[in-house]
Amino acid sequence: MHTILRRALAGLLALALVLVGVACDRASGPERSWRDLEVTLPEGWSVFEDEGTRFSVADGTLGDDGDRGTAEAAAFFTHEPGSGPDAWRELVDGALDGTLERDERLQVGGVPATRLVFSHESNGLPLREMVVLVPSRELVILMQPIVLRGERDGPQVFDAHLAEFDALLSSLRFGAPTDRQGQ
Repeated sequence: MHTILRRALAGLLALALVLVGVACDRASGPERSWRDLEVTLPEGWSVFEDEGTRFSVADGTLGDDGDRGTAEAAAFFTHEPGSGPDAWRELVDGALDGTLERDERLQVGGVPATRLVFSHESNGLPLREMVVLVPSRELVILMQPIVLRGERDGPQVFDAHLAEFDALLSSLRFGAPTDRQGQ
């Protein structure tokens, strides 16, 4: 009887370990590759655009024009040769008439980068957004809430998703630079 009990307990323990492993894999989200970049998406996030110079992800499905769908936040990765922090600072201060809330240097995937968090209004909608620039990889990452006409909670939605934006950034890993210029 003890042998049967031990085998049953061993089987249950093995099953529990498998389930924990599966849960841990799901918690870290799927890994995706784009250009010379590896990114792990947060739980519930998915890719909605994957092209040579653009890679976009959101925390849910996007709706049609004028409909958010289930998504509240998105991140847009773009290959932009020559784009740098000074141009974004000027954009925030000038054309957007915004407020630069955070301007810092950091490492993204072991590569020097600059993070700018700024607030502004777009078509009467208050927004808070973050752009991370990685000049050595000609990479610009824009992270923002998805808001619809008449909504006033853009900054709060951004803040609610800040941990997911940070998780995206901390998951980035770069490979050898790509030679797909302009693709």
